[in-house]
Amino acid sequence: MRSLGFAPHIDEARKYLAEGKASTGELDFPQFLEILHRHRRAENAERDMMEALKLYDPQGRGTVPVSELRRVLCNQGERLSAREFEGLLREAGVAQSGSVNYRQVVKTLLTPLPDY
Repeated sequence: MRSLGFAPHIDEARKYLAEGKASTGELDFPQFLEILHRHRRAENAERDMMEALKLYDPQGRGTVPVSELRRVLCNQGERLSAREFEGLLREAGVAQSGSVNYRQVVKTLLTPLPDY
């Protein structure tokens, strides 16, 4: 699902897998499509991330201090390690200090990794 641009939480993925494996022990393609369709209706990761990061942008400029972004992404929810956070900044083309355009960070986070 992640390679298709979705970001299910680990508990959601386990639930979906358990649902599909109920009868055969395997998840077939039609079951996968049904799960994907349900998850798509429930998830809007870009909107959710943008709304969350706007909370740290009281002036509404579209930016957040890198230090605040680090605190949020490394200490809340599905935490990033310091190494993962630094990689995210590199990938998004952002300096280690100052402010960051969080739209670019969200775009980078939601871009599927190449599977080659």
